[in-house]
Amino acid sequence: MNTKDINILFWDNPENFKTRETQIGLGFHEGKCLKYKKVFQFYNDEGFEKIIEELSEDDLFLIFVHVDKSNQDAGAKEFKLVIEDKYNLPEDKRKLITKGGGTGMYDYDKISTSIDTGKVIPFTKKQLFSNENNSKTEINQIHFDYAIIAALYEDEFEQLKSIFEFPEDKELKMPLKTKGDFFVYYEGYLKTNINKKVIIAVQRKTGMVDASIIATQMLEIFTPKYLIMSGVCGGGTENKYGDIILANEVFTFQKGKISDINQKDEFGKIIKLQLFDKNNNIVDYETLFDENGTLINISIEKFEKEPDPIDLNHHIIEKIISKKIEIESEINQSIQKTIFIKTKIEIKIAPIACSTMVINKDGFFEDTIRSINRKTAAVEMESYGVARACHFANKGETTPIIFKSVMDFTKDKVDSKNSINVKAFAAWTSAQFLKCLFEFEII
Repeated sequence: MNTKDINILFWDNPENFKTRETQIGLGFHEGKCLKYKKVFQFYNDEGFEKIIEELSEDDLFLIFVHVDKSNQDAGAKEFKLVIEDKYNLPEDKRKLITKGGGTGMYDYDKISTSIDTGKVIPFTKKQLFSNENNSKTEINQIHFDYAIIAALYEDEFEQLKSIFEFPEDKELKMPLKTKGDFFVYYEGYLKTNINKKVIIAVQRKTGMVDASIIATQMLEIFTPKYLIMSGVCGGGTENKYGDIILANEVFTFQKGKISDINQKDEFGKIIKLQLFDKNNNIVDYETLFDENGTLINISIEKFEKEPDPIDLNHHIIEKIISKKIEIESEINQSIQKTIFIKTKIEIKIAPIACSTMVINKDGFFEDTIRSINRKTAAVEMESYGVARACHFANKGETTPIIFKSVMDFTKDKVDSKNSINVKAFAAWTSAQFLKCLFEFEII
């Protein structure tokens, strides 16, 4: 977008606004602005209303707030008090600006560049006062080759942000049932290759239900070539923190059929299984009480597992196998430059189990999960729903790629070990693996 089509509303006191440094930063030369259509300075609500009245309905503009860091951020605080709170303007309606930039702020010299590249998008009066922004609130079908789901914002999505750039005001918003509430899709691109554009969703709640719903929506709206799920998982004790488990199969182990355990009496009649005490007396387990005299109900039942596995062996896994050593080497070299564990991770191609609950029990993984498939390397809570959605939505034309990095061993669960955030480390190795899939031209 051409900056000459945009008006700038600049919150700053008159003295600072007139300084040579500010004038040059805003593109003024000999009293004429060469960068923007027009620059308005204001420093109170009356000035703001006067400028808004002067602008036409179709005029595009941006609001920049001089933070005034030399005076304890006084400019930003005053703008919030005088304008933002009074007119109920959301934070995304203004951009903070200061010399040298900084976290969440823009440098004077980078404003026009951010507009040119689409990182900052102007709006109209209607969008300002209707609390609309430039994020789309109605999503029609938009194609992306790469759709990604993260189960967690913290760590998982945060680590994805280290490899992807998500331009400001590029979120796609889907209205939800609750008025004014939206589910947000994040549009972005790989930092090392801007041509690799992605669309990412972050679950509001963990688990298969949300994962399958979001996956289905993404498949129908964005018709991706690949639906990718990265993140963290629990693993068998033979793994190390940060090991990457690439699923060649996903299955559930809590799905099945529950039935009574019956036996035949001496006359051939089917009766319930009998229990006996230590004196070999039959126990009436319908009239048992605890130490407080409370009636206890006991049910003896049989659970027949129906794991219903989904095979994920496809051409992408074959390509990964051919590049496995190089990818491991790339990630392990990068590990040495981080604050995380100085270790060497491995990429393991194996089944992943999908659970409906968090598992924190010694021996459960080996005794229960591996009783279904002894080759299982990891367990998490979303993958089966994602893989299942790929069978039904988008005519089954999307290839699911599911991988998670080991953050614990399904017992004594904690996020940190020896002052190292192992959860963040696992999320980081997972993100690095995804980066390698792009850079090694696997996807």
